Amino acid sequence: MHRPGQETGQAPQIVRIRDLARVEGGWSAILRAPALEPGDDLALRILRDAGVLIHPGHFFDLPGDGYLVCSLLPAEFPEGIARVAEILEGVRPE
Repeated sequence: MHRPGQETGQAPQIVRIRDLARVEGGWSAILRAPALEPGDDLALRILRDAGVLIHPGHFFDLPGDGYLVCSLLPAEFPEGIARVAEILEGVRPE
């Protein structure tokens, strides 16, 4: 089974930034993000600032804020997830 980022080595970069949930199949990557703002707000900010459509975890019945779900085509995954990583690097407690 193909996993986005597998051939490019991008997944380890994501793990260094935040936690990446254990792969259990499917087409999406579940990312942990700081729960410092509502998931909807963070997803909209990522769309606005990075041009990447990402879903808040509650769309997938994940508990509370702090989860994002990303589904990208394999060819687009490295660039898209790098953009998300840039936004998440800037999310810090005040």
